[in-house]
Amino acid sequence: MSDSPLQNSTLARLGKTEKPEPYVYRTRTGKDKVVFPDPGEMDWLEAENFLSDMGSSKDSAFLKKWLDDDDYNALVAEKWTLREKNLVLEDVFAHYEDIFGTPGEEPASGN
Repeated sequence: MSDSPLQNSTLARLGKTEKPEPYVYRTRTGKDKVVFPDPGEMDWLEAENFLSDMGSSKDSAFLKKWLDDDDYNALVAEKWTLREKNLVLEDVFAHYEDIFGTPGEEPASGN
């Protein structure tokens, strides 16, 4: 038996996967595009907060917190109906869930 543990991986080796694209929304006029943050490039604690905030806070609060002012204002200028807002955010959330998965469910009760 060896006293040296085996090295399973390194960040350099693990980082060779293709980087997913951030979500980009093009406004109705086509003049503006809104780029959502890339949690994969965030500090991991900040990314946990971002992913946790998705769908768990008011949509307006989520957008205000995580988009820069210009992007947030471009979305407000869209004057979405509730249906339109829901369609866009469902697509945004699905985009991130496809990349990062969904939060796990609580363990089943032992009782």
